[in-house]
Amino acid sequence: SHCSTTESPMYMTEISFSRKLFFAAAFLLIATMVGWLVAREAWVPLAGTLGLVLVAIWPSYMWLGVFVFLVPFDDVLALQHGASGLTFTSLIGLVTLFIAFGSALALRRLRLPLPPAAFWFAFIAWEGCTVLWSVDRETAIARLPTMLSLFVFYLIMTSCHFSEKEMARISRFAIFGGCVAALFTLYEFRSGIFYLNMNMRGSLIFGDRQ
Repeated sequence: SHCSTTESPMYMTEISFSRKLFFAAAFLLIATMVGWLVAREAWVPLAGTLGLVLVAIWPSYMWLGVFVFLVPFDDVLALQHGASGLTFTSLIGLVTLFIAFGSALALRRLRLPLPPAAFWFAFIAWEGCTVLWSVDRETAIARLPTMLSLFVFYLIMTSCHFSEKEMARISRFAIFGGCVAALFTLYEFRSGIFYLNMNMRGSLIFGDRQ
């Protein structure tokens, strides 16, 4: 027993040192790759490399925090024109969905959806039925994919367990995003930038997107 007690700290030290060595080597490799991509001005591979690094090192709740921060900017971050066009926020949401689900599955933090999910499912089903007697059926149908994707996002997020500390940080992201959007809107309003050029009506506007 004496031998095990004396060797155990050394073994833990060796593991700690090996991990430090691994992280140092990984950091040097990533830094070298980033520098090489910058020198070659390969911006798309650079973005992909940095994205993979963020996926690897950021916890899932941080991605959810970034997503809720960007929600107020959804319309002005559109990547395509049209009411159902792709937005940068939706891409971040998709990445968040896969990372949160994969992380919860790997860490065994999956659980059954919360009871309100059943009521939301009934509400979504009823909303889908109302399309049958909608005045503008094409517009109503065009909104259905967004509604269904938001419900799937909600269902998976409520199936992932987040600690109280993580939920508090996610809430701060949401509050901060709303405050930034509100302050920017106030600044544009005072600068004479109005929604659809309508006098005395403020909105979050980036160029021709509002």
